[in-house]
Amino acid sequence: MMRAAARDRPARRPRCRLAPRADRRSRWLLLLSGALAIGALASCTVIWGVDDLSYRSGGAGGHGAQAGEGQGAAAATGGAGGSEPCEPGSSQLCYTGPEDTENVGPCHGGTRVCNDAGTGYGPCEGEVVPSTEICGNETDEDCDGAAPFECLNDRDLVARYFIDEAATGQAPTELTDAAADPLPLPITYGTALGFDEVAGNRGLRWQQAGEDCGPSISVSGTKVRDALNSTTAATIEIVARVEEAHSLGSPLFYVGVGSASGYLALHARSAFELELTASQLVKANWNALVLSNRTILHLVIDTNQSSADDRVRLYADGSLVPTSSSPSSPFSQGEMLTTAGSLAFGDRPGTTAQSLKGTVFYLAIYAGALNAEEVAHNATLLTASDDTQ
Repeated sequence: MMRAAARDRPARRPRCRLAPRADRRSRWLLLLSGALAIGALASCTVIWGVDDLSYRSGGAGGHGAQAGEGQGAAAATGGAGGSEPCEPGSSQLCYTGPEDTENVGPCHGGTRVCNDAGTGYGPCEGEVVPSTEICGNETDEDCDGAAPFECLNDRDLVARYFIDEAATGQAPTELTDAAADPLPLPITYGTALGFDEVAGNRGLRWQQAGEDCGPSISVSGTKVRDALNSTTAATIEIVARVEEAHSLGSPLFYVGVGSASGYLALHARSAFELELTASQLVKANWNALVLSNRTILHLVIDTNQSSADDRVRLYADGSLVPTSSSPSSPFSQGEMLTTAGSLAFGDRPGTTAQSLKGTVFYLAIYAGALNAEEVAHNATLLTASDDTQ
């Protein structure tokens, strides 16, 4: 009976008792309120983070904002544009040139405008950035703050070779003519010929005398022949350094054929002596020069002059150099120059190797006689730099 009674007894309930219904409802409300409060706090954290990010974000393409919010329009000058979000139609100051050139000379910043989609700024409009300096005017095109430089004389200019195509090596195949109707001058290299740079001035250097190499071109049908043939006046402008010359002479400038001494040529006989030949005859000689340093030379010919001494003049670094002796075949008054064969310098083309040891930095040819003032002007500019003006 006792066992049966035990089986019929209801199962024992868990020890924890349920709270009254009203208490349970209060507890659920309390839990729900806590959850909502935590969610609100989390939402605020996200919003604060966005605001903080927006505050620290700079303008599109700029150097970074210093203050402000949203697009950072009060930032430092911006770059060429960007893809960061911005307010459609808003504008921002910009400058795409080197930082230290803004507001120097003609250079100044512009503005860029946020596109209609608000996805980024457009190009910088209205700015002026540095450009290649143009000689002879009052504008500082490259915005470096330096005084504008003057131009070399161009009167009667036929050809001008700055010989600055490289600082070293043998990569360039020709020299560029900076004059009108350019005549490129092909280069034939040897083992001892290559570009070099001395104190910032580039040129072609022959490392030893007696090499058979250098720039040359036939003058037939070219502007050089047209300008110099049957004329009574010419100027040859050279920047060179002569360390050693071939025993037969090394041409700093040459127009001639084969082994001939030249229809018009200026030979270095040594580091102290130059000789002019025209129509295969010696026309003048100067033997008190110092060519072992970089020297600006102007050979000026004007056979129309009444005085024989004035028909040919040589200037070194802007100063007139007296001739050493009376030549056996001086220019006669009104004598015309003739040209044929090849234009070359440093070596005679197609002959026994007669190169100099030294450097030719620059060469220009004029179909007229420069006066003393023009010579001095060009000498001053070339002393400063004989590379591209």
